[in-house]
Amino acid sequence: MSIENLWYRYPRSDKWALKNINLKVDKGEFIVLTGPSGCGKSTLALTIVGYIPHVIERGEMRGNVFVKGVNTRKKELHELTQLVGIVLQNPEDQLFALTVEEDVAFGPENLALPKEEIRRRVDKAMKDAGVWEIRHKEIFALSGGQKQRTAIAGILAMEPEILIFDEPTSDLDPQGAYSVLSIISEIQERRDVTVILIEHRLDEVSKYADRIILMDKGEIIIDAEPHKAYKKLDEFLKRGVRPPQVSEAVFKYNQIVESKDSIIPITLEEAESIFRQILNGKIEYPLELEDKLIGGKEPIISFKDVWVRYPDGTVAVKGVSLDIFRGEMVAIIGKNGSGKSTLMSLTAGLNKPWKG
Repeated sequence: MSIENLWYRYPRSDKWALKNINLKVDKGEFIVLTGPSGCGKSTLALTIVGYIPHVIERGEMRGNVFVKGVNTRKKELHELTQLVGIVLQNPEDQLFALTVEEDVAFGPENLALPKEEIRRRVDKAMKDAGVWEIRHKEIFALSGGQKQRTAIAGILAMEPEILIFDEPTSDLDPQGAYSVLSIISEIQERRDVTVILIEHRLDEVSKYADRIILMDKGEIIIDAEPHKAYKKLDEFLKRGVRPPQVSEAVFKYNQIVESKDSIIPITLEEAESIFRQILNGKIEYPLELEDKLIGGKEPIISFKDVWVRYPDGTVAVKGVSLDIFRGEMVAIIGKNGSGKSTLMSLTAGLNKPWKG
């Protein structure tokens, strides 16, 4: 894929959403595209898949986008969908059928392919996207992660050579996000496809990337291999884009000691060896941490063996005992459906405990 001198502005807008974009992506590359909200990431994706200019019309587009040597301006959209596919930020925007299997078959059926070929594509896509076991399940009954994987399967069934994912983990909890990112990585390796992943949460995605592309105000600011990209970490921070925490920690340490040669890690494993060298012999173990109570010793909120059961029989909170003290800032974390909101609703009187 290549983009040459691309400019674009939306209808009735004086501002350019994209400014002089020049970009080449090789087959099989994994690209992470990041930047602040409104920087042009999604607009760039829409030009690659051909939604601009074929669906979003009347805007002003200059320059060219080529996918496998094909100018996207000159190809019909249904032809482009066989070259490049996009999974939108909200999967419900592209789920149309009643069940998972029916939805995955929607695209190939509209290409009027033979039944045997549709069956082959649909089965392979569902297995690759991890939805084979739920293929007969109705869409409305799926979790957020399952809907995202179903949308991915629907695109895979079209067998494009370029896959674009527009912030696929934005509505998922950490466990769901990890699952989806793992599937995307496995698909990229198994099918030898090109992946362009739009994401602003870089902690988990950087390890998969061949290149990190940072955009701002419609322009490409950085295009580099991850370790090299994060050597310019200030460029990310001043735009409100948080790089991996380990990258930021080593970068700031290098600033303190005025070191410019140290490798910037992108994974915890890479950071571990660097921190071992930095901290060797400088910390005595075990550390003794002071246990501080804020605002006195009497709790302001207490849970004593609290249970909550919903009318359908679901037990949302199981035997929780917890004290919260005046002035404390408490973080309650857990995956979706773990009972966080239910527990807090008790403090506001919106729910009553079944026991406790």
